[in-house]
Amino acid sequence: MEIGLTLDSVIPKTPFSVPPTPSWKTHIDTLAQLLLRGQLVLFVGAGLSRLCPHSHRKDRRLPLWQELVAAARHRFAVPESITGLNVFDFIVQKHGRGQLDALVASLLDDAEFELSEAHRQVERCPWKRIYTTNFDRLLSRLYRAEPIVSECDYERMAGAGPEPSKPTPAIIHLHGRLGGPTTLTRGDYRLWQQRHPAAANRFLTTLLDHTLLIVGYGMGDPHIDEMLVLVSEWRAREHLPRRTSYAWMWNISDAERMLLEGQAIEAYSMETELAWAMGFRDLAEAYGDVARSCLRAGGESGGGQTDAAKQEEELQAAVFAEFVLNPWGLALARQSTKPVDVVFETLQRARDWADFFARLGLGETLRADIFAVSKSLSGENNPQQSLNAVRAYLGLLPL
Repeated sequence: MEIGLTLDSVIPKTPFSVPPTPSWKTHIDTLAQLLLRGQLVLFVGAGLSRLCPHSHRKDRRLPLWQELVAAARHRFAVPESITGLNVFDFIVQKHGRGQLDALVASLLDDAEFELSEAHRQVERCPWKRIYTTNFDRLLSRLYRAEPIVSECDYERMAGAGPEPSKPTPAIIHLHGRLGGPTTLTRGDYRLWQQRHPAAANRFLTTLLDHTLLIVGYGMGDPHIDEMLVLVSEWRAREHLPRRTSYAWMWNISDAERMLLEGQAIEAYSMETELAWAMGFRDLAEAYGDVARSCLRAGGESGGGQTDAAKQEEELQAAVFAEFVLNPWGLALARQSTKPVDVVFETLQRARDWADFFARLGLGETLRADIFAVSKSLSGENNPQQSLNAVRAYLGLLPL
């Protein structure tokens, strides 16, 4: 597709076109319902950036991860016996972190790349939050917004109030961005949760009460994989329904799809560049259809939510509240003579929740983070207001 052409000028306006099968239509309808309820979060990998054409060199594209590793190996003459993340560790040890960061910045500089048609279709969907492991600025350019990158940015994000009121989604760079990549070497990955507790907290809460649509991401980061597995194990232990994530990936095999199904990820293969734009177009149009249907039926923006979904949302809220108010014995709860208006099933659930965070090494950090947020948002030591503030912070309800 040549630069400047739009999707509708290239293909006829037919719905559900990637691939044109009943299973795809069902998949898109499911995503549209989740998007309408504010429960669908986009997770973007390098495969989406790969779609962006160079402004004057059609043969140039932004590199995928393995190509980035290969380019770094060539530039610094890394021995062939050094593989994977060890390539970056070798460069840091021999030449310094500054040399590695400079190379990555030059290889991933998106200044001369145009936004792809897929990016334009992404913008049509009302995302609440977009996570990315990419370093480039393409999503920030698309939304003309500053991303969430540093630990201080997460504090600003929490203090800004509930996300649904924002005109643009929160764009969250989990691994840093150009000029300051934070996650490149094996050590960076190994210590990611300890070095970036606010990012880990925010992403973990998203996994617990939202559904991911993963696009252009190879599922190869160990810390992301660990969090996905721990959340799945916790849901199974709590006898909660299995939460499926969805993935759009380049040319995946049946064997790869089967492995992902074992991780509660339903994957769809994208065979062409145009397919990505068509997929997001299908989702945007399905979302519009569902929203109009709810309005005609007298529903609100959260219409269409099943009783099971509502019950699960309330259960998640109760679990979060237990973790914040009960197991830690916060002064906020002790000062109140009126019980918090949430029915807790058992204190064992709270202890399991605390144990879950302890396994990630996040318990103390999360406790301090949520307590600070609840206190600043509520403005006073009222437990119900503070509970609502916590739930709003976690995306469970507006203030």
